[in-house]
Amino acid sequence: MEQTKVVQAMTRPIVEKACNTFLIVDVSVSKPGMKKTLPKQITAKIAQMIAAAKGAGEISAPDTQVPLFGNFYKEFNNAVLNPLGIFRNSKVYTRLELDGGRAFTTVEFPTAYPAFKQAAADTMTEVIEAVESRYDVWVEAGISSAIRTYEPIFPGVESWIRRAIPTKDQFIENCTIEVGLPRRIDTGALKGVSLPAELLAEIQQQQAEQAQVKLEGARGQAIKMVKDHLDKISTQLDGADNRRLHDSLITNLQGSAATLRGFVTAYDSDPRILEVCDIIDERIASVNSTEVWKNSIGASASSRRVAIQTSKQLADLGKRKLPPVTATADSIEIAEGGMLADLL
Repeated sequence: MEQTKVVQAMTRPIVEKACNTFLIVDVSVSKPGMKKTLPKQITAKIAQMIAAAKGAGEISAPDTQVPLFGNFYKEFNNAVLNPLGIFRNSKVYTRLELDGGRAFTTVEFPTAYPAFKQAAADTMTEVIEAVESRYDVWVEAGISSAIRTYEPIFPGVESWIRRAIPTKDQFIENCTIEVGLPRRIDTGALKGVSLPAELLAEIQQQQAEQAQVKLEGARGQAIKMVKDHLDKISTQLDGADNRRLHDSLITNLQGSAATLRGFVTAYDSDPRILEVCDIIDERIASVNSTEVWKNSIGASASSRRVAIQTSKQLADLGKRKLPPVTATADSIEIAEGGMLADLL
């Protein structure tokens, strides 16, 4: 088989073009803690109770962490924590991280960013409506539960728990999804500043090198996302338990492969990675449903073989040493071997 060497130049213009292609949005999801630790003197008393219980061959003592909503915690979890978790897992963590935020290409930004903000707003509307209608019920349940559980050892528990529980307004204020304004990795922040030319060039060089490190980190992350999904597919297609074959295997791979393709296209257009994405789309992600794998040993074996080969190829492609960002003529070897289509 003919060996093909794929090379890539990493020049400053490539880095600067990538920095101008990606917009970064800082996102944070926060919620108040819903347990409070008892005062020290009470926790010490509980520790003594636990020691005595163990000495008697029993383990019976209340927890030092008091749930603020008592036996309504499950309802609170479903109404508040679950929506926040779904937003974080489906909207935030599935988007590529770059420079501490979430990356959007300038092509997708006009539609993706408003949709992202709308999803955050919809989630917070759902959460706030639940809090407005049920918070007082949750609080009273928490107070009643704390009194029943702790009053024998902590007579002042009622006044303590009422002070510990945040008001409804305080809770809402600390339960947030914050979506920042877009920013970019700036490699030319000092353009136009009056500095000696040599010093300015040195600083701009360092800025470009720092940007390159960030971009390479995002590249590695994007490759790993796809590789992890491929490895999961190959592992589950190797077993006899079809109950573990869910359609999310396919949709998760589709999403991560699209993210990798979009990033590479905007960054350095590495042809070997784009080829892997093509093969994933054609040979695995095109499967309509995992029912195809469940009903066809041949289809299952073929998809597993492709998943293994493309995963290995991505592992190889993830290993590359970059030249200085100032390189113009010299190229960097990023892969060696036959084209993946030939291997498959």
